[in-house]
Amino acid sequence: MSIPWVELYRPKEFSDIQHQEQAVSAFKQCVSTGQLPNLLLFGPQGTGKTTCIQALAHQLFGPDYYKDRVHEINASSDRGVQVIRDRVKPLAQRKISAVAPRAGYNYPVPALQIIILEEADALTRDAQAALRRIIEDCSQTTRLALLCNYPSQIIGPIVSRCAKFRFVPLPPPAIQLRLQQICAKESIIFEDALLEKLAVQSNGDMRKAVTQLQMVCQISDLKQGQKQIQLKDLDNLNLVQGITTQNEINTILRNITATNDKEFLSFIEETASFNFDVEELVNSIFVKLISLDQSDKIRIAAAQEYQKFGMNIARRCGEKLALQKFMLGLRVAALLK
Repeated sequence: MSIPWVELYRPKEFSDIQHQEQAVSAFKQCVSTGQLPNLLLFGPQGTGKTTCIQALAHQLFGPDYYKDRVHEINASSDRGVQVIRDRVKPLAQRKISAVAPRAGYNYPVPALQIIILEEADALTRDAQAALRRIIEDCSQTTRLALLCNYPSQIIGPIVSRCAKFRFVPLPPPAIQLRLQQICAKESIIFEDALLEKLAVQSNGDMRKAVTQLQMVCQISDLKQGQKQIQLKDLDNLNLVQGITTQNEINTILRNITATNDKEFLSFIEETASFNFDVEELVNSIFVKLISLDQSDKIRIAAAQEYQKFGMNIARRCGEKLALQKFMLGLRVAALLK
């Protein structure tokens, strides 16, 4: 069975990690000294949080001790205090012995273990309180690496015990460079315009870009033992996935002000029935709006409606209803400008 490219080409060396220089520099220092604080890595998805901490662990422990010293837990599957008591605490209380230096094994292997807790912002307050106690009680041999999107959801007593690193969305050139490297390893012939569009379309998410590249290759033609991917292949994939084109975005923006109320409501119903990826659609509309030559009032209104849409989705509001509210909010703002 083939390995997903996201895992196959996940960087294991600091030199392969894109655009997170501050975190990489600090982690290199941890490797050289063998000293490691508890860590809080935060930022949008696909920016390299998991990759960086795994690379750090590989550089600290090497292949012989990685599995024994590094433990990964995803907090989103079980948010309550029980996961801390049943899974994290027993691991944190393990006894860790120092490793004697060995000729030819050029890794520091400190007398520590790392527990990587992904999506830590999903933990309840009670679970985080229990985690804080573990950080205090097991500090001799255990380091926690908390990964999250929203650091504001982590309680203060934990934040104050961690070194914080912010991971920023990757710029399109950095993503495009990585996609080119993967294409070279896979012997793929590509159009520059395709990779450029993929990089922009991923919105700073490297994981999304690599996954999309693999899917494009899977639907393209095989020619003379090599994959040749073209811009049309990405367009076909976008169609299957319900991703909107720029022409469709422009049509939506025109209809916000160019129709009467009855026609606009019918247009919203028609748009919702097309089975677009609603979150991607709203994000594309917002990005397009703020890139246009609009008044500050319209830009502010667009940002407010975008924020409301995000809150509605987070509250499990139906996507169709959230889209309708977003578009109606834009129309009201446009007509009152």
